[in-house]
Amino acid sequence: MAWGDSALFEIDTLRLERLACWQEMLSETEFPVELRNDSDEDFHATYRHMELGAVRISELISSGIRVTRTERLIRQWNPEVYQLCLVRAGSVWHTQCGRHVEVGPGRLFLRTSSHPFESRAAPGLAISVRVQFPRSALPSAVDSLVGVPISAGEATGALLSRYLNVVMRHAGECTAPERATISRVLLDLIAALCTREVGAPESPLVTKIHGFIEQHLDDPRLTPQSIADAHQISLRHLHKLFQDQGGHTVTAWIRRRRLERCRQDLADPALSGRPIHAIASRWGFTERAHFSKLFRATYGMPPGQYRHDVWDARTDTQSAQRNTDRIPDPAR
Repeated sequence: MAWGDSALFEIDTLRLERLACWQEMLSETEFPVELRNDSDEDFHATYRHMELGAVRISELISSGIRVTRTERLIRQWNPEVYQLCLVRAGSVWHTQCGRHVEVGPGRLFLRTSSHPFESRAAPGLAISVRVQFPRSALPSAVDSLVGVPISAGEATGALLSRYLNVVMRHAGECTAPERATISRVLLDLIAALCTREVGAPESPLVTKIHGFIEQHLDDPRLTPQSIADAHQISLRHLHKLFQDQGGHTVTAWIRRRRLERCRQDLADPALSGRPIHAIASRWGFTERAHFSKLFRATYGMPPGQYRHDVWDARTDTQSAQRNTDRIPDPAR
């Protein structure tokens, strides 16, 4: 599989250390979780992930394990993301938001970092592919799909699965602009799939307005009134469109999208030398204290700490990748 410059983490150390190493890696790379091995078999795992703009694709190959995310861990750090999970081998049981789903090969399920959950893989080899993306990229109604089985064998689900397979094989060969395009296509496919499952298609006007907002997020003059004027509708009509579609206010939607762009920039290696206040200003946040307060409220930490933690996690993962050759292969 050509993952290019993706990060690789493999685990096959002393038995008592395996789960602790794996838990630390997942908690730093994705979000804090707790792991437990319910079987007597040794634990082995391989994790690869690749950043595609706002989207992260990861492949997890492991023996059976239980993954838990509690309210305490959510308070510790919540990146406000969804993970669309495609099971390729084995079976997974997932419980979240009062719903329970058992998923086998070729099926999808959705989970979120924002609510407690428990996922358990059956004993034996389990292989899954996960697409992680901001919750703000989809309407809040999509929360109703968390913990519900989603078919990957029909229409949009089948197209998404095939496209994901192609991306996994060739994304490492793509340039940065091409990866950004791939990210948008994946998000569009996921949005189409979730819209079909929810059964409430987004209106063409709302889609057009969302696109307009994305194009003007860096403009401090972007307001609900300027959006309404650009689309020749009343301010009241604009607010009703957003309320009917996902329960967001227009201002809250703009704020969340701007914060997400700031978060992406803070994690971007190419922007490591850019000051935090410059990143905030680029996306319409002109007051430093206000931006820091909003960022902390959304992501659970100030922007400086987030940037530091992301770089620490990336350094640790790269270190693990360099040490891979020194880890014995359990098959030998």
